Amino acid sequence: PGQRRIQVPRIRSDQIDPFLAGARACLAVLPGVATFGMICGAAMVAAGLSRTAAIAMTLLTFAGTMILLFSHVSLPRIVQKGLRFVPAAVFTALVVPDIFVRSGAIQLGLSNPKAAAALVAALVAWKTRNTLLTILSGMAALHLLRLAVIG
Repeated sequence: PGQRRIQVPRIRSDQIDPFLAGARACLAVLPGVATFGMICGAAMVAAGLSRTAAIAMTLLTFAGTMILLFSHVSLPRIVQKGLRFVPAAVFTALVVPDIFVRSGAIQLGLSNPKAAAALVAALVAWKTRNTLLTILSGMAALHLLRLAVIG
């Protein structure tokens, strides 16, 4: 009572032949995809991730293709609302460590050229809402700050 079940549609017999034809067509690229997966897995382990984490990330990435199989299934509204924040969260998780972690320690001060350039870029993005100007200003600020620190 009160819970909705997701109904997975049954595959009709007239859908199996096109599916098998598509699967056969994918076999041609399978060696390249498998090689790419192994290279990425090895790079993740070499970067310090555990094998379990590397395998989990790989499975989650490839499991994302399962979305195509279930694209007709509607998600609950609260899940849809939560998924809107995924791109921003992933972007933040990728960018913030590169900007604020130096030599294994968090460096928040303006003596960190990447942090200062990120601040410049954030201000430009906030004021102008122009992606190209934001990228160019951040790159210019980083370059000038590095010259000032080195020179």
